Amino acid sequence: MERKTITHLLLSIMLLIGAGACEKKEQILTGTKEGDEEKLRELREKIDSLSLMYPCSDAAEWRFTAVGKKACGGPTGYVPYSTRLDTAAFLKIVETYTELQDAYNREYGVASDCAYVTPPSEVVCEDGKPKLVWEGRAFEPLK
Repeated sequence: MERKTITHLLLSIMLLIGAGACEKKEQILTGTKEGDEEKLRELREKIDSLSLMYPCSDAAEWRFTAVGKKACGGPTGYVPYSTRLDTAAFLKIVETYTELQDAYNREYGVASDCAYVTPPSEVVCEDGKPKLVWEGRAFEPLK
């Protein structure tokens, strides 16, 4: 897919999820718990799909970012992404998801474990897929 097409796709997703720069966290909620859960699920699926859009053949072309927010703070995990993506647009979608999850947690009184999720040390390529590495062990990103 051409970079221009991917940028257009990312911007379309941002418009669909309402990722306006002036939008407050509370305004990104749908108004119902079920609707917000669905929005979170769909947005995470889009993030995962975009993050795996390119095959991983050169780990130097890959980065990772924190995604989500636990109720007591910190990210819920990490997601790899190719630098071939429009990274600014992709990271804005991740930021929107994280803000939505934070607003959801506060709105519905969600509790979570308070374990710190350490960032991976690197991304490696295995069988054409990116894998995050912690302490020398590679894992596929959690979904």
